[in-house]
Amino acid sequence: MAQCSASPTIAESDISSTIIYPVPTPAAPSLTVNISGSNVVAALAAPSCPAGTTPQNSIQWIDTATNAGGSWNSWAPWNPSSTFNNSHAINQGARSTYRGQAYCDGLFADSATVQTATVSAIRPIATPATPVWNSQYNYFYSCDGGCWRNNVSFTTACPAGTWLNSTSFDSHPEWKPAETWWHPWVYSDWWYTGSASNQYVSYYARYTCATDFASATSADGYYRVVVYP
Repeated sequence: MAQCSASPTIAESDISSTIIYPVPTPAAPSLTVNISGSNVVAALAAPSCPAGTTPQNSIQWIDTATNAGGSWNSWAPWNPSSTFNNSHAINQGARSTYRGQAYCDGLFADSATVQTATVSAIRPIATPATPVWNSQYNYFYSCDGGCWRNNVSFTTACPAGTWLNSTSFDSHPEWKPAETWWHPWVYSDWWYTGSASNQYVSYYARYTCATDFASATSADGYYRVVVYP
């Protein structure tokens, strides 16, 4: 009869196992956004990661002049530096909104990704150029008894990305010092001067450039018109 051999002995030292511990999700890092001259400047701090892992962060942004406009840029490539900085030019009156995301990169496992809240900054609109009388709109109208008419208009210069939001002018007849009238530009301004000649009307005009997030009004442009009935 054949004899069975004894079961082989396995030493405890021959048994090995690998345990991969999960990397905890970091808190959302701080994100700051500011305006510097014609640029928007953003800084996303690195996440706080445990020893043996590498902080990784990324940002994206959207620039818009309207509440409904614009689209998000693609996320920037992951960056292992301590702070992720970004700076780019934006139009006057535009709003730039950033958000960041981060995670901890381990040798065998990564943490979940965490995203920051959005942070915005708005570039102000500089005071527009003072309006200048636009003579092509200037004409006179004679009638029995002394009528005068002028289609009042001045020049405008709103910066790129903004729009002309409002115009107004003060029509002030110098032969009637107590009277003053505000109208929008290109208003057909009528005056009755009677039989007197060399009467004057003074105009003070202003305009406003705007976006959905900012506005700026020009200084008053002045023009004095002599009226010949």
